[in-house]
Amino acid sequence: MDDFENGKDAPVREGETVDGFEEKHEDFCADTPPDHPEPFSFFDAVYGVFFSPRETFRKIGEKRPVLTSAVLVCALSVINFLAGIGGMKSSVFHGHHTPPFEALEAGVAVMAVLVAVVSLFVWFLFSASISLFSQMLGGAGNGLGLLSVLSFAQVPELILVPFRFLLQRFSSGWILMAPVGLAGFIWVLVLNIMAVKEVEGLSTGRAVLAYFLLHEPITLSKALGGVFILVGIYLSSRR
Repeated sequence: MDDFENGKDAPVREGETVDGFEEKHEDFCADTPPDHPEPFSFFDAVYGVFFSPRETFRKIGEKRPVLTSAVLVCALSVINFLAGIGGMKSSVFHGHHTPPFEALEAGVAVMAVLVAVVSLFVWFLFSASISLFSQMLGGAGNGLGLLSVLSFAQVPELILVPFRFLLQRFSSGWILMAPVGLAGFIWVLVLNIMAVKEVEGLSTGRAVLAYFLLHEPITLSKALGGVFILVGIYLSSRR
């Protein structure tokens, strides 16, 4: 009794036929084009943060452009600092080169470097802490990816900082400062949580929890500091 009668498939050698069909060994991947990663530049990432943040954050998390992210962190922090100095000149010193402002201007370069260095340290510490909390909640543990993506989540500052600076140039611009600041804060906050979710593979609830375990006290202190600064600018402008 042969293999077919036993319910088994008879072995077929190359070149032999089964029921009139020749066995062929074809490479089905031969016609498939090789995988070529799509180009993904810095400008693609910036554009994607505004218009397709989820997909963009996933790509950034995979590519982990740590050096580019560090440069972006430094640039945004220095831009924020310089915009703050310009706003202080127009709102507090009323555009005059008073001795206090001249002393401030003299040390702008040194202070800008210090701001950049401190921002790098805070960025690294903050990202590492969120990565740790994410892993505790079942995250993927993509530390370098999270480090990179949390930098790009601050990209809206490229629009918000110039807009806030323009508002500070007008005497009644302070009226819009609070709503603009609140809208920008919520925008960046949502992007940060989305970044944690996409890179660490967490649910929305766990991403929020991982983010706010560390960020809640920092957020509260920054919000209170912003309120005090706005009140101080307003009171100074009324004198």
